[in-house]
Amino acid sequence: MESPKDYVQAYMWFSLAGESNPNLPFAKDHMTADQILEAERLVVEWKSRHTISKPS
Repeated sequence: MESPKDYVQAYMWFSLAGESNPNLPFAKDHMTADQILEAERLVVEWKSRHTISKPS
């Protein structure tokens, strides 16, 4: 039995790996517009929690 695919999570991680990630368009092709928006929101949220700001 094949396990279910979570394209929202896949899109998030592929996006965080870099916009030129060849898997990003593959995941996007299997997603609805709402799923893409949710994945992009998760990317912003992840970056806000994990990005270290540099002192000025």
